Amino acid sequence: MTANRKALVLCSGGVDSTTLLAQAVAKYGAENVYALSISYGQ
Repeated sequence: MTANRKALVLCSGGVDSTTLLAQAVAKYGAENVYALSISYGQ
């Protein structure tokens, strides 16, 4: 049995979170990666 893995990446727009997002897409495929960014109105 193969598990269908998905990833959620919290994105700040900085270098670290952007790099992590790219690594998650490379590992799990774009269709299985969700990027979350929250605007605080600052």
